[in-house]
Amino acid sequence: MDGGGPPKIPNIIERLLCLSPFVFVACTLYGYWGLFSLIGLLGIVCGHGTYFPARMLKAIKPERVDFLLVPFFGKDFRATLNPNFETSSSLIEYYIQRIYPKLYWRNVAGMFLTGLLVGLPSGIVAYCHGDYLIACLFCLTGPIKSFSYMVGWEIKDLFKLKHLEKDTEKAEFLNGFLRTLLCGVIFALA
Repeated sequence: MDGGGPPKIPNIIERLLCLSPFVFVACTLYGYWGLFSLIGLLGIVCGHGTYFPARMLKAIKPERVDFLLVPFFGKDFRATLNPNFETSSSLIEYYIQRIYPKLYWRNVAGMFLTGLLVGLPSGIVAYCHGDYLIACLFCLTGPIKSFSYMVGWEIKDLFKLKHLEKDTEKAEFLNGFLRTLLCGVIFALA
């Protein structure tokens, strides 16, 4: 369900399908209160495009949740660039030496945040029903997303697959698989 690819379906349906394991488990455990899990759509809609590990030198518009990262990591350097800027060798060198290494951890944190927003509503429902372990498990969506994108980005190098480009599709499928597996574990535990 996660990661795009064929068949192409409207975004809202794809996003609802990505969230469906959370809604199913929460509704099964907590009845109509489980519908609160649909608020997790905000986590999916908030996006994560600027947090992809690619970290290219191009002008970007910050994600909707970026204000939560600014106190810890500062503004994303790329968000300060004019969309029509021209690269120079000195700018590229500065970016590679000073910005690029720090940007990786900022992006990992951004993935954590947007991932957490997906499972947090289900976690809140579980917490309100006194299921503290299940609430914590639902909130593992943050670490799962960060982990998936870190692994997905490095998988080409890990397996020496020269024909694959570094992209995010593998990470998206891994993220979707692990989130669905997490919901299955929660369902089995309950």
